[in-house]
Amino acid sequence: MPRASLHPLRAAGREPAYPPRVQIPKTIRLPHGAYGDDSNVFHVVIRAMPGEAPFSDRLLGDAVWGVLTNPTSREAATLYAACLMPDHLHMLLSPSGRTVIQWANSFKSFSTRVAWGHRSRAALWQPGFFDRRIRDDREFGEVLGYILANPVGAGLVGDSDDWRWVATWVGEG
Repeated sequence: MPRASLHPLRAAGREPAYPPRVQIPKTIRLPHGAYGDDSNVFHVVIRAMPGEAPFSDRLLGDAVWGVLTNPTSREAATLYAACLMPDHLHMLLSPSGRTVIQWANSFKSFSTRVAWGHRSRAALWQPGFFDRRIRDDREFGEVLGYILANPVGAGLVGDSDDWRWVATWVGEG
């Protein structure tokens, strides 16, 4: 005889509506020293909370972009390129003074506090982040091109120059 479901909605013949799942990032898989070695370059992606596109709000996007591009933030990491999309942020960066992990956590914390001035005190970012260490110049160029073309690839604009939150700092001294 089949066992009756203990979940009240399933027992009533309906499926429960679960909230979107948080995408758990990969665990830190490199030696911690790699994240502080300024000779390493990383492609880092930080995602907004599931089911949200908070940066569709232009004022909020401008505020978070301002946090990312301000001189204090840029002293703690060498930023080569970045693109803020409606629901995530891509960056190509090297550590500078802090590990990539420390920098990302600090950025997420500060940008969340800034975002609270534009919206509820809800969480802005998912826990953790995705990272990939860049192996060579070819891969650097590929990731740089991918980040800069992201708004076009997503169908948000016809030309990446038309997207307000994409920039490159390659070649800046």
